[in-house]
Amino acid sequence: MKKITILFALIAVSIYGLKAQTNTPPLPNGNTKIGEHFHAGAGNEVWTDAANLYFNYQGNAVATYFWNKNGSTGSSVLSILNTGKVGVGTTTPLVPLQINAGSYTDNMTLGTATGGFSLTGTNGLFGLFSGVSSDGHVWMQVGRNDALTNTYPLTLQTQGGNVGIGTTNPQGRLQINSIRPILFNYNGSAGVYGSEIGFNAVLNTSVTPNQFKKLGGTSQQGGAAIVVDNWGSMYFQTYNAGTDNESTINYNPQIAFLNNGNVGIGTTTPSEKLAVNGGVSIEGTNSTSSVNGFNNALQLKNSSGAAIVFNPGQSTELMFGFHTDGNFYWGTGQNAGNSYCMFLSKTGNLGITGKLTTSEVNVKIGGWADFVFHPTYKLRTLGEVEQFIKANNHLPEIPTESEVKQNGIGLGEMNAKLLQKIEELTLYMIEQNNKMDQQQKQINELKELNNVLVKEVQNIKK
Repeated sequence: MKKITILFALIAVSIYGLKAQTNTPPLPNGNTKIGEHFHAGAGNEVWTDAANLYFNYQGNAVATYFWNKNGSTGSSVLSILNTGKVGVGTTTPLVPLQINAGSYTDNMTLGTATGGFSLTGTNGLFGLFSGVSSDGHVWMQVGRNDALTNTYPLTLQTQGGNVGIGTTNPQGRLQINSIRPILFNYNGSAGVYGSEIGFNAVLNTSVTPNQFKKLGGTSQQGGAAIVVDNWGSMYFQTYNAGTDNESTINYNPQIAFLNNGNVGIGTTTPSEKLAVNGGVSIEGTNSTSSVNGFNNALQLKNSSGAAIVFNPGQSTELMFGFHTDGNFYWGTGQNAGNSYCMFLSKTGNLGITGKLTTSEVNVKIGGWADFVFHPTYKLRTLGEVEQFIKANNHLPEIPTESEVKQNGIGLGEMNAKLLQKIEELTLYMIEQNNKMDQQQKQINELKELNNVLVKEVQNIKK
């Protein structure tokens, strides 16, 4: 392809001279007027002095053409109209400078490997500025051209194919450096103004940390949206209604992050730090969150106590949790106040305010009452027991009524004491039985003696 190199600075100076020229300059002595091809009757004329080259239009002349002649034919490579418009590759330029080339790669070359150009208003402050840096990166800036903007907001990295916004050295296909990277405005209803994405986004592919994954079907009948309202709350929304409607008013909020820090799942009006409208399932075969050997632990931590409340939609609630006293309480809460029916102390004691029904109770204690049957055990006499009862109104080693009312009884301890009394009673019965056996023996002996005496008396009477 034949290339024609034109010195742009000379053209610019010539254009400026043509636009600024209002009167025909005097023809200095000694200059040469060109005729025939450039001067035909009342046509154009060209002359020069020691420093300048002049183009002048006379009569009805409308243009000056620079031709590339090949035999009897040729074509204009440069056209200068009397209106001040310049055309390269065209004889009818529509703008002050119009360049027409055979392909889009040969339109214009400015400068060397580095350089730039700008399109601005008359003050030179606002406009479009672009160029090529020494490392081969193409940069572009739109906006101000003063001290308020000292970076290039848009960078095209020709070597790696990367694009940077707010950076001159993009590390990926698209890198955005800004406090508010991507903002989508939506002037819809319900106070929804738009959403903002400050992280990388990928579509239907694997993700790496700090990326957002968007899933969409081939029919484009569903999708997801991240919406921020004008109160500063953010919503994760989904839409799948079987119609190709992507308006955010048709999306159903699934997760809500309110501006007060509350998070809602299945609700947009969470009243607590976490509100879930629906069932909750916690599953997993392995977890790094372990408490005393228990995996997948659900931890509630609060210096002022923590509780879980179940509300079936009635006035009565079921609650359990830890109080500030360190005890664990299980009970019911009502509109008039709270009451507990069971508590577990931090020392392991269990308290129940109601009745307990069970098929079996296994109590482990440290001792039993077999010591009563030991030969060294000193058993009170029944007389001593009688005197103790008359003085104290209860059996020895058995708590009084007032003590039981105040402290209750230990199930294992009381059973051991009752067994002690049963064993003591057994010893008393054995003792009494021995005495009765001895007495019966004496009675039998007396009967035999009496029978002998009766016989002797009868013999005497005879």
